Amino acid sequence: MTTRFLSILLPLALLDGCALPKPPTILKAPVTSILSVALSEQTDAGVRVEVVIELVNENDVPLPLITSNYRISVGSAGSFAFIDQTNRTVPAHGTQTLTLPAAFAHGGANLHGAPYDVSGAISFKPPGEVREVMTESGIPLPRSSFAGKGKLP
Repeated sequence: MTTRFLSILLPLALLDGCALPKPPTILKAPVTSILSVALSEQTDAGVRVEVVIELVNENDVPLPLITSNYRISVGSAGSFAFIDQTNRTVPAHGTQTLTLPAAFAHGGANLHGAPYDVSGAISFKPPGEVREVMTESGIPLPRSSFAGKGKLP
């Protein structure tokens, strides 16, 4: 009986010091939405349009935003494409807004009510080991995309 009892206790005692590995956390991309698109400045030489993006982080960890890559087309003014270093962080269970500017050389015509088309993506850096494995494997940073159409107010 004592031998049988020890044969059960010994493996349990050895396991006590070994913690089972924690299952990996599934990282969700921030939910990205366009809050507004508006003319912020208009002169005889051109216009400036600003797109305000909101990112919502549902994760338990903050997510550093690395770059924004976007394209904006506005009626007869044409298209503007840009890649920018974002240098912001979406806090854990929090939100972050970004203002993405676009300038168009457009000679004096009023663009209020002009159609616009916006699309792009914000790349973010996953925490710790996940990013290290991705870098070693040559996988690019994950992105959160956005797109929208409408008319300038």
